[in-house]
Amino acid sequence: MIKMLKKQNDMLYYWEVWYDEDEKIFTVHYGEVGERGEHFTEKKKRGADVEAHMEKLSQKQSESGYELLDEDLFKPIVIQYTVDGSDIDADLDKQDKVESLMNECLGWTGNGYCDGSDYGSGTMNIFSFTIDQELALKTIRAELEEHDLLEGSIIAYMENDQYISAYPTRGEVFKLI
Repeated sequence: MIKMLKKQNDMLYYWEVWYDEDEKIFTVHYGEVGERGEHFTEKKKRGADVEAHMEKLSQKQSESGYELLDEDLFKPIVIQYTVDGSDIDADLDKQDKVESLMNECLGWTGNGYCDGSDYGSGTMNIFSFTIDQELALKTIRAELEEHDLLEGSIIAYMENDQYISAYPTRGEVFKLI
């Protein structure tokens, strides 16, 4: 996968390409960070080199001002739920569902990805990395609400090496458990 960003007129745009080995297709996805973008696919030509083709596609974007995404730009967000361990299967199903939703909503808005989760000590935590935290917080909250997963959650973002709550309260220091 190749991910690129471009800042233009105070707006941030993304462009990315990946290859699906099973389907033998390239997907190109682009848009404004925080908005569901557009995408198209193209079939791999017989004998074509996958990496070389993706590099060729990204080179065109470089010429129009896009730069490779610097992983250091990503900012962490965590979603935490309290669990009592009485129904571990239901808890893990919920954890998987939230992880999947975060990958979908952040990925298709060009604003990040879910990096996994942990479960134990009375909590489950889902970790995501985002480009624009404020936009991501709005997207995450709307997605959780739409799927009836907002209630009981705490959403926090990293600032100055500590987590700060964004939901249900805003601005308090949040400790990961």
